[in-house]
Amino acid sequence: MCKLAAGIDAAGNLVGLHARVSGQSINAFVAPLTVADGKDRRQLQGWWAEPGDAQLGYTVPNLLIEYAMRNTHVPVGPWRGVNTNQNGVYMECFIDEVARAAGADPLDFRRRLMAKHPKHLAVLDAAAAHAGWGKPLPAGRHRGIAQFMGYGSYSAAVAEVSVSARGEIEVHRMVLALDCGHAVNPGQIAAQVEGSVAFGLTAALYGEITIDKGRATELNFHTYRSSGWRRCRRWRP
Repeated sequence: MCKLAAGIDAAGNLVGLHARVSGQSINAFVAPLTVADGKDRRQLQGWWAEPGDAQLGYTVPNLLIEYAMRNTHVPVGPWRGVNTNQNGVYMECFIDEVARAAGADPLDFRRRLMAKHPKHLAVLDAAAAHAGWGKPLPAGRHRGIAQFMGYGSYSAAVAEVSVSARGEIEVHRMVLALDCGHAVNPGQIAAQVEGSVAFGLTAALYGEITIDKGRATELNFHTYRSSGWRRCRRWRP
């Protein structure tokens, strides 16, 4: 779980941001020696101040990020990635809410916060440009944008979606940008990105584990509903 709060000045600038995460620590189960004084730094991946593996791409004058470890008797493990999954969703959904409260375009609002983070900004601009951000869309279709860093890779995405009268969501298009440094096998990088989209949409739209008589009914991928990736077109800068 995560609780976020923000402060906006009269000009619509983000002047304060507070994020407090609470949940289980993977390291407490799989690598307890990395947890010191009840603190698991890896739980805040993507929100670190320093450059490198998982840096927050925004500069905010007043910033407080906290983690309250709450472990149960049920062990946890990696879920495609670790910690960056939920932290990216928490932060980017909230940044959209703050931009809306400030009366700003979500892309422009992010760009103002990213002047000191050129690599984060470059992938954000690339995704926006290739998605045609700002261009008119068909009636009923909408765009969303996000960026995040994890595991030494800078990433950004634009989604085109619509919502039916029954509340059903349809994802029409996803545009992704990634800077992971030196590429040894570009095809493997593309596969990772495309697979991440499928897993991300699965989690957002139907991700669920159901328990019946103390056992999970989803035994493996053959009994777990997942989102497919129908068509993809790749581009490189």
